This record gives sequence, structure tokens and C-alpha cells, in this order.
Amino acid sequence: MKKLIIGALLVALLVLAAACKPSEQKQATKVAKAFFEALEKKDFKTAKLYATKDTQGVLDFMEGGLLGGMLDTEGEENKAEEKEDEGFNTYKVVSVTVNGENAVANVEASNSKNAEQKETKNYDMVKEDGEWKGFNPVNVFLLSWIA
Repeated sequence: MKKLIIGALLVALLVLAAACKPSEQKQATKVAKAFFEALEKKDFKTAKLYATKDTQGVLDFMEGGLLGGMLDTEGEENKAEEKEDEGFNTYKVVSVTVNGENAVANVEASNSKNAEQKETKNYDMVKEDGEWKGFNPVNVFLLSWIA
């Protein structure tokens, strides 16, 4: 009887321990949301925390050359504002599907100033050093180029 009680307690303990750890789904979703919130704010430093090494390189390029130069030149601010009216500036993680060490984030990009402009894409995520990271560097580049 004593062994049965100890066994039941061990099973209950294991169930509780498993329930306390966030699921892979929740962890991947949290990373996806944090990445796209940072991208929305053009906070490339924060976005890099959630990006694969390949995507970090694209974010470095965007931060240092592509977007930085566009805003630093006198008279170019108006072009940046016009671009904002035309491109994507909000991102919503619709869903994340996990399959082992890989996941796919379904993300809707839209323009807050143009309700008709919407696009939904899938972004690949992988586990890097035991943590969820994303995203396809080419898609991120194209999405932010329009942003």
C-alpha cells in the first residue's frame, strides 16, 4: 500500500512539473510575437534577440544601411513618411504550428493607414541552442523593405 501511495505521488509530481513548463507552442508563439512587435517598432536590436543567426545578419543590414540611411539624409524624411503610408507597419501573429524542432508562424502584415493592404505569410522557426528563433531572412527583408 505504501508503494502505491509513493507511486501515485511520483506520478502526480511529474504531471505537475510538466504542467509548469510552458509548452513548445507557447514558447514559439511568445518568440514570434516579440519578434514582430520589435520589427513593428523598428527595434532591430530587440528583434535580433529572437532571430536566427542568418536573420540577424539581415537585421544588421537593415538597421545600419538600408533604413538608417533613408532617415538620416536631409529631405528624405518625407520619402520615409510616404513609404510608411504605402507599406506594412503592423504585424499580427495569427498562429504558430510546432513540429518537433521546427515551427511555422502565420503572420498577417497590414498598414494602419490603408485597410485594404494586408498580406499573410508563413515564417519558419527553428530551435537554436535550445531556444526558439526565427525567421526566413528573405521574407523578413522583403516585409521590412515595404514597411
